Amino acid sequence: MPTASREVVDLSELKDNVGGQMPLISKLVEHIRQSLPQAMGELRRAVNAGDAERVQRLAHGLKSPLGNFGATKARNLAHQLELWGNKGDMHRCLALLVCLEDEVQRIVDYFSDPSWQERI
Repeated sequence: MPTASREVVDLSELKDNVGGQMPLISKLVEHIRQSLPQAMGELRRAVNAGDAERVQRLAHGLKSPLGNFGATKARNLAHQLELWGNKGDMHRCLALLVCLEDEVQRIVDYFSDPSWQERI
C-alpha cells in the first residue's frame, strides 16, 4: 500500500525524465520548491481578481512542471483549473485552487525533507 508521501510525486518518473542524473534532479527539486509557492501566489491573485484569462494561462503553465515530477493529482487539478478558467467560472476556479494549493503544499513539504533523495 503506497504511503501518502509517495502519492504526491512519482520519483521513478522524475528519474526517467532526466536520465537518472542526481545533480540535475536536485537542481530541479530546488527550483520547484522555490517556484511552486510563487506560482501559486500568482494564481491565487488571478482568481481573487476574477482574471479568468490569467488563471487559464497560469494553470496551463503549471501542468508541465507538475507532470515532469509525476505529480499526477496536482497536474490534473491544474488542468481542470485551466479548463474552468477558459470557461470563466471563477467560483469553480476558486474551489479547484484550494485543492491545488493543498496538493502543491504536499509536494513542497515532500521535497523539503532531505530524505526524499533516499526514495529515488
